[in-house]
Order: sequence, then structure tokens, then C-alpha cells
Amino acid sequence: MNKRRLISNILFGALLVVLLFTPLGKQLKIAINKLTMGAPDIEKVEEADKLTELNYKWSYSEADGTRHSFSDTKGKVVFINQWATWCPPCVAEMPSIQKLYDSYKDNEQVVFIFLSGEHPDKTTAFLQKHNYTFPSYSYVRALPTPLFSQNIPATHIISPNGEILVSETGATNWNSEKVHELIDSYLN
Repeated sequence: MNKRRLISNILFGALLVVLLFTPLGKQLKIAINKLTMGAPDIEKVEEADKLTELNYKWSYSEADGTRHSFSDTKGKVVFINQWATWCPPCVAEMPSIQKLYDSYKDNEQVVFIFLSGEHPDKTTAFLQKHNYTFPSYSYVRALPTPLFSQNIPATHIISPNGEILVSETGATNWNSEKVHELIDSYLN
């Protein structure tokens, strides 16, 4: 192997290590996700799956251990986002989630549930570091099948009647006009 090719291979290998295993690589992945994310697919209600009574029987908890029952969200628009601090697509969509949350945080007819499987201390520190004010919860029980995803970020918007209006994985612009119109269409 000639010297130039050896140097090229070493540089390529070093670049891969940087991209895969360093904070700089994570920031690059976040930036790429931000550039490529679009608005979510909004389904027509007649095509939407509907949660059953059994699907409402799960709970989630705050960092201090306070539990919440998902059944308490019946009759409201629910935005559920599953995320992790180590997930570049999750981090990429957070600014748009914060803006959407800011638009509806004072509206009692809209509920935001951000779920992470990480330790609450880690998620709380992450949110504080980035000045995110939306609440993060931990799983107490696994999500019901219609809301379960093996991929994150995974986000669902549920109508007051329990219809799953949006079911999206990957980085998405949640502060889009389409999402606002959808949520607003279910508010009194």
C-alpha cells in the first residue's frame, strides 16, 4: 500500500471515530437531523386507530415518584413523545417541541407527556441545561401496543376521543402549522 493511501485510510478512520464516538459527532448528527426534519404526516380521523379502554390503563411518573394515570387524559388532546438524552434525532426535534409546548402549556385541554427510560436525574439535568421547560416522565408500565415503538423519538397525538391522529418516528418539526391546526381543531 502506498504512503498516500495509508494516510488517507488513517484519516478516514479517524473521521469515523470522531463522528461515531465523540460529542462533536453527536452535534453533527443533531445538525443533520435538524436540516432534514419536516412536518409530521397528519392522518384523516376516519383512518385513525382508536385507543380502547384497556389502552388507557397505564401510568407514568415524575422524577419525585408522583404517579399519573393515562386514563386522566381522556377527553383531552394528548401529545406523547418518547425520547432519550443520547438520541440525536430526539435532541434535534426538541426546540420545535418546546415551541409547541409553549403554545399550549396553559391550555387544560392539551396534555404533554414526554417519556424517557433514562434515570430522572439525567433527563432533568439535560432539560435544565438546554432550558427546556416541558416535563419529562418515566415509564411505570410499558405503553400499550398502539403507542409502543422500538424506535425513538416516537410521537403520537391523540384526540379527545382516543383516536391516534399522528404516529411518527424520527426527528420531526412539531411546531408546524399543520400540527397547530390539528390541535386547534379539537379545542373548544
